[in-house]
Amino acid sequence: MPGFLVVTPLNLEDGSTVLVNRGHIPMDRIDQSTRAELPKWVRVKGVLEEGEIPNLIGKYARLKNRPDKNQFLYLVADELAENSGARNHTECSLALITAMDALYEDDFQAGYRREMPFNMRHKEDYLLFWADEHTHFNYAMQWFGLGSLMMVMTLYKFIEVSRWKY
Repeated sequence: MPGFLVVTPLNLEDGSTVLVNRGHIPMDRIDQSTRAELPKWVRVKGVLEEGEIPNLIGKYARLKNRPDKNQFLYLVADELAENSGARNHTECSLALITAMDALYEDDFQAGYRREMPFNMRHKEDYLLFWADEHTHFNYAMQWFGLGSLMMVMTLYKFIEVSRWKY
């Protein structure tokens, strides 16, 4: 679905800033009036990530981040921090938080859960790793089988060669 990733500077109590990747928002919700937000205090659960590395095409082609126009194709923390107006630019440019959950403090105290307009990553997205225990078992059986086959073939060849008469 076409849309945008929304990265927001989150101002902390001490005045420092952290970048938060809030998630994907569809094209029809990009207008601020369709997703009114009035938070003063918010709790964010997320994963601290370095951001993306632009691929080879982005390095040599015309597809580059344009911080001067607020257009970003890649989540490069340094360039995003440059536009955030953070007073702690050095720390802010090291990483960004990919939000998994955001809870407005007013809603938390009232016991209410607000519907979020963003499609955030979930905890399960990070826990589903390509090499889980089943994959490890399958690889172990594959390599054990290949190793056993190679050993049998090698022993067969040694026995066959030792029976040759010169």
